[in-house]
Amino acid sequence: MVDGAYLVTDVDPFIENSRTLVTVRFISEAFGAKVTWDGATSTATVVADGHTLKFTENQSTYYYDGVARTLDQPATIVNNRMMLPIRVISEDLGKQVYWEESG
Repeated sequence: MVDGAYLVTDVDPFIENSRTLVTVRFISEAFGAKVTWDGATSTATVVADGHTLKFTENQSTYYYDGVARTLDQPATIVNNRMMLPIRVISEDLGKQVYWEESG
């Protein structure tokens, strides 16, 4: 759910290594960011509020405004969609993530 609305994507979020992974484009655009894909380098670029994030397939390093940061779960491609931990992409876009234990 984003801002009170349920959203649908063609690749469902899933948990891997205790991290919830979501599609980069889906969650980024839901927060108002622009996403581009460079197929030659398998890199997704997310631009929002004057900030640029770059994620490359199978890499644990990503770039926030040109500064290297580390992902605890590498960017993964599933059904032609780049998947990332929701906490990373959301918090870098200025959002808060909460875990709610529900059965």
